[in-house]
Amino acid sequence: MKEQLNINALFQKAASAPATSSFGETKELFLSTVGVTKVSFESNKTQVLTLKNGLIMLAIVSTIIASVLLIPSKEIKNEIPNKETIVTPVSLVENSIQAEITKVAEFQVELKSIEFLESAIEFVNGTDSMLIPLGFSGDTKLDKMPLKKLKIKLKAPLDSRGYQLPILNEEQKRANNKRKKKMLKILNKMEKKSYVYIPSSTFNYSGTKTSVQAFHMQSTEVTNIQFKTFLFDLLIQGRKDDFIKAKPDQAMWTKMFGEDLKFMQDKYFSEEVHNDYPVVNVSRKAAEMYCVWLTIEANKVNQSKNDIMINDVRIPLRVEWELAASELGKKKPFPWGGPLAQNEKGCFLANFDTEKYMVELDRASTESVDTINAFLFDGAILTAKTKTYLPNEMGLYNMSGNAAEMVYNDYKVSNGKQVKVGPGTAGGGWMSTFDSIKISGKDEHDGLITAHPNVGFRVVISHLRNVKK
Repeated sequence: MKEQLNINALFQKAASAPATSSFGETKELFLSTVGVTKVSFESNKTQVLTLKNGLIMLAIVSTIIASVLLIPSKEIKNEIPNKETIVTPVSLVENSIQAEITKVAEFQVELKSIEFLESAIEFVNGTDSMLIPLGFSGDTKLDKMPLKKLKIKLKAPLDSRGYQLPILNEEQKRANNKRKKKMLKILNKMEKKSYVYIPSSTFNYSGTKTSVQAFHMQSTEVTNIQFKTFLFDLLIQGRKDDFIKAKPDQAMWTKMFGEDLKFMQDKYFSEEVHNDYPVVNVSRKAAEMYCVWLTIEANKVNQSKNDIMINDVRIPLRVEWELAASELGKKKPFPWGGPLAQNEKGCFLANFDTEKYMVELDRASTESVDTINAFLFDGAILTAKTKTYLPNEMGLYNMSGNAAEMVYNDYKVSNGKQVKVGPGTAGGGWMSTFDSIKISGKDEHDGLITAHPNVGFRVVISHLRNVKK
């Protein structure tokens, strides 16, 4: 498996490469956003500290109490009756993330001992994710109450889902709008290098002759920079909840592979060096949201110019994907034909898990391929840039390997509309086996709708029924 290879060497190479992010000052802020753990509170004024929310409560309570204990008793008496006093010690301000408050969560906790308070202060000193300005209210006799009987109701400013959102300045907004404009221009013109025309065809699909209407397919997997442009545009439009729903779950790198891939969690989606790599760790819902966003924004431009409106940008059906990957049914079992994942010079043609590839080479009984290098190197340890390997004859890159691509296995008609059903993936990815990267190979992610490091997507647009509005 790829995680068993020398990942540290790749990390060191990537870490030493110059990275001047086009997102500038928001890079670190965005990084902290996509990596932060979701926190939610119940609106219950009588809630007592529990194991489930204990650590978060500890961090907040200790910060507030530490500040309160430093204020003379007379000052406390004068301020607490207002019940909206804002406590902002220097340590809070320096470590807080500036975010708009769209929701206030209320809860109540009880401090039981000095030891409890001391341990809480020690805990908060090693934490910064929840160090944000807080308000509190309490009894006017707070300073006279024994600590073990002290109860404080806290109000924690959070966004609508418990995340801290990036804040873009005007320069960053202009840069994102420029990228967006370029993306929409390429889409509306259906530029051949980016959107490949797949003509109407009939081919052998799963043993049955099947006809498919014409469509356009993106030549590469959707990249990090394209998806990031989408996310930042959501923020510019004020769609904060949608941003949170759509953002990649970068923690999947370490959830699946441990701390060895902490570098990928921290850097893969945020740094410019990975802009042209496939976006992974996005849910199917997030991919669908990207498709809807791209459709709406492209047609806004078309409508303003009285141009032809495009059909919906969408995730492809498996039959469409296989038609395009196989060059209209001419190439099997791989987009380049086959039977191996290397050409006659020994160069790899896809990015996949080579751990068991030796077995396939022995089975093929070939002498012309360097089996040692075939076993060790396919050109990428994890994902590769979306144009790393040669495209198929139709101009489509990485139809096998790199990132398993979201598809729908079929569709049904409901209320006169086609509804896609049966979520799956096609083509396999960097974690997939030799058999799984075949055009009709076994789907290792059948039914998956959640984020995964091996899964990305590319989009298609039906060619017919373009109309002016």
